[in-house]
Amino acid sequence: RKNIMNIVHRTLGFGLVGLLLAASVRADWVDWNVNAAVPDNDETGLQDTRILSGYEGEVAALEVRLVLSAFSGSLAWNGDYYVTLQHASGFVVLLNRSGRTDTAPLGYGNNGFAVTFTLGGNDIHRYDMFSPTFDADDRLTGSWGVDGRTMDPDSVLDSSPRTDMLGSFLGGDANGTWTLFIADMNQNGEATLESWGVNVAVVPEPSVIAFLGLGALALFAIRRGSRRGRVLTFDK
Repeated sequence: RKNIMNIVHRTLGFGLVGLLLAASVRADWVDWNVNAAVPDNDETGLQDTRILSGYEGEVAALEVRLVLSAFSGSLAWNGDYYVTLQHASGFVVLLNRSGRTDTAPLGYGNNGFAVTFTLGGNDIHRYDMFSPTFDADDRLTGSWGVDGRTMDPDSVLDSSPRTDMLGSFLGGDANGTWTLFIADMNQNGEATLESWGVNVAVVPEPSVIAFLGLGALALFAIRRGSRRGRVLTFDK
């Protein structure tokens, strides 16, 4: 009986600890299908706004997914695109004419992206330096760091400073409108924004963590009290 009670208390304790850890970080992928054409050689671009709700706490981590497709040979090159993500808590330049340098003003000639942007990924502006992989439709795949260069897309280079990064959203509120903007900055070929999404991890308010912590302490006290009661019983 004593062993059974120990197992029960351990199970309850581990369960509450697990609940505490689960509550400390919530992460959910939310994806939106768009399937809209990106106007060719048009800086007014395409804008897609979505709303997130139900998040409690501050943004602790963020990933962004982007699927942008173009027909191979259409001349809708990866070096054409300028893409940003904006929210009340921050702003980030996801793409800014990937591959554009002083010797390659048109940038990379691949045809699309099926990528995830992460906080610690390699600079997507120079993805040729990091053993890139492509799918059957010649779209760049894998996880990457954002471009982050705020320079005018007509003059941006690989040497331009990276300032608007994914970390600008950390510590903010995930709820509200998120707007993805994409512009094709060079003539020839039209791409399609198939989908995009975000994976937001939030840390709850300190009061919630404190409440769960008090629960864990209460369970520990009950367990110790129960153990003392069993000792007295067995001594008799």
